[in-house]
Amino acid sequence: MKRMVSAVLALLLALGAAPPLAADGAETDAGSAEDIVRALGIMVGDENGDMDLGGGVTRAQFCKMMTVASVYRDSAGAASGYSMFKDLRSSHWSYSYVTVAVNNGWFVGYVDGAFRPDDAIKLEEAATALLRLLGYDKTDTSGAYPAAQLGKADGLGLLKDVPARRGDELTRREALLLFYNLLTAKTKQGETYAVTLGCKLDGAGKPDYASLVASGTEGPFVLKGGGDAAAVIPFTMTNISVYRNGRQAAQLNTENYDVCYYNANLRTVWLYSNRVTGVLSAVGPGISSPENVTVDGKTYNIGVSAAAYKVSSSGALRVGDTVTLLLGMDDAAVDIIPASELSGTYYGVVTDKTPSVYTDGDGTTVTGYALTVACTDGAERAFNTSSVSIDTGSVVECGYTGSRLEAKLITSAATGGAVNKEATALGDTSFADDIGILDSDSKGGYAVLEPSRLSGVTLARERVRLRILNTDGEISHLILNNATGDLYSYVLLTGVSESVSESAMSVSGVYNYLADGKPGSVSGSSVYFLRTGGAVLQYDSDGGVSSIKNLTEIAPSSVGGDTLIAGDKTYELGDGVQTYIRSGVEYYQASSPEDVADTGRYTLRAWYDELGAPAGGKVRVILAVENKRG
Repeated sequence: MKRMVSAVLALLLALGAAPPLAADGAETDAGSAEDIVRALGIMVGDENGDMDLGGGVTRAQFCKMMTVASVYRDSAGAASGYSMFKDLRSSHWSYSYVTVAVNNGWFVGYVDGAFRPDDAIKLEEAATALLRLLGYDKTDTSGAYPAAQLGKADGLGLLKDVPARRGDELTRREALLLFYNLLTAKTKQGETYAVTLGCKLDGAGKPDYASLVASGTEGPFVLKGGGDAAAVIPFTMTNISVYRNGRQAAQLNTENYDVCYYNANLRTVWLYSNRVTGVLSAVGPGISSPENVTVDGKTYNIGVSAAAYKVSSSGALRVGDTVTLLLGMDDAAVDIIPASELSGTYYGVVTDKTPSVYTDGDGTTVTGYALTVACTDGAERAFNTSSVSIDTGSVVECGYTGSRLEAKLITSAATGGAVNKEATALGDTSFADDIGILDSDSKGGYAVLEPSRLSGVTLARERVRLRILNTDGEISHLILNNATGDLYSYVLLTGVSESVSESAMSVSGVYNYLADGKPGSVSGSSVYFLRTGGAVLQYDSDGGVSSIKNLTEIAPSSVGGDTLIAGDKTYELGDGVQTYIRSGVEYYQASSPEDVADTGRYTLRAWYDELGAPAGGKVRVILAVENKRG
């Protein structure tokens, strides 16, 4: 079941696979080549996803790569029983791919009737085969083999960044670059080759990565019967990337009724546990052919025909029923089930509150509020409440019990203590294996935490907003009060202009900044006496900036992994640390700190927070100033 995903941007952000930016802001080929070639399935590695880019490439392997990189990718079927070459039986794994390559004239055998499938392929052989794939023949080259073919290939851009030379046996990395270059090369008919495969091109004329990922993504699948993903996912669980609700997860832990997607080429799994429970108030445009449903005043598109059937004239669900929508990657309803099937209790923080008139499960019209609640499992869910005491930032207990939806204010005896170094207990109380942890603030901000984030941290009583124990006496839900500093808005100030009159009767300030790569500005009749560099913005209850403070600056000598070193001290990088490159007066965002690790090319500056959070003190902003070349 293949499905084009409309929320591709969210998917790519989850992937974290956007190509890095060079100092001039241009996309670097080395950063995107593997992503695109892997997304197309041309090269995906072994059963564990290992690309072995330093390994060699055989003639048979190159035939397979070419077949997958062509319009014949689905034509390599079962072998016939007739062997085309004396050294290639029809039972050989590559026979069908070699057949496609030979029948289309990309490859030929040797005069002795052999194909030599296991011989290493040389640059000139590979370049000649790709020229034929593009539609070029001997009449399009002048000179003797292989100089003429290599010259033509170079002129078409096929050899860009490929270090191999005439007579060299190709490495897998060089083959990857050849195929990446193939995609943007022109065919004999003058068309970009990727377009002949049905690929969309981006503004730079390169294959659009977003559409490639979407077209190669399978799903949605609803995991039932214990939520075992192995029955759905066709690849091993080694060397995979897992994301839950758009955030990277340490491992593949599935739950019943999770919505699952996967991309086999990228060895990536996305899990979603976003659900909306409420009264089904409308089916549009009608029950004869449902396309959307309205639950608690909000309309959701139906993304799967089986879900549409359930609310159709032939299905069992009717307007007025209390239902749960299982939402997929694009917030469309993947499944619609009676709410009683998912009865349970959730704990979380209210992120949004709006007035609402709704009908509860007893059919009673209630004037109250619609709430969006960030739950400790990382999912945001919609609930209703009639309580005026609940506001944005409140800690609530939510669930569907009996015939009523409930969200109520909750507090528990605040208990602080030290989290052990193994991050398995708070004080004397152990963490449950499936513990859900949120850091939160009074304005509805939140961050989902892994237990390891709190390793060795002492949490004062006021830092613990909620602690829930399971039947085994273990902590199953933990909601903290700004314990990490992760909820603050960190920026890189790129320009500071402050004016104070001599009489001190007139002041003004303009502060330009970058926040997650996006430019912003604060101006007004306030000055904060700041320097350019890392800073934190703080907001008032109306969403306006109430203050700006510089972070503490350090001068790193090196950066690598999750740390940097400045002087004789090692500093941990915060989650989502912002990394920028300054070339002259221009700023560019780097994809990761690893991109600025070359201290011969860059002089590093960094800023960390000293804002009082017990699990804070992390590096939040890194600036790499490009050294002048003399």
